[in-house]
Amino acid sequence: MWSVFWKFAVLALAMADKPPKPSMKEMAEAIEAGEFANNFYTGEEEIDHSKPAYKLVMACIEDKTGAIKDEDVMTFQNDFQVDLAACCAKPGKDGKGKVIPDCVKFLEPAYQLIRTATSKSQLFEAADVLNSYILHLVDKKEL
Repeated sequence: MWSVFWKFAVLALAMADKPPKPSMKEMAEAIEAGEFANNFYTGEEEIDHSKPAYKLVMACIEDKTGAIKDEDVMTFQNDFQVDLAACCAKPGKDGKGKVIPDCVKFLEPAYQLIRTATSKSQLFEAADVLNSYILHLVDKKEL
């Protein structure tokens, strides 16, 4: 009986996702390097590369603020950090992510809040940071 248990335990451990990097910069760079999947998601199945990059990044971040509001992000906190960092590693037409330094700099505080959150209210603080970057992009209209 114990041998079956240990086989399942080893299998579960082998299938577990790698933990996210400790900073947004390191995580975005790891996505760019191909160490992590680029989960850049704008709410649409396909990325419309004809849209300006800042609008795609805004849509990706809006998707994350929606997740904080509507989903139980505390149950997938590590994956969510990777998903957020992907917003700062927008893939080109070749599918490879390219780090956006301005995005990384602005969203680092949100990444850290998500990383250390122990409650939904702390995640809402991260959403405030995300929303302020969206407003910055609306005003700036470029990356």
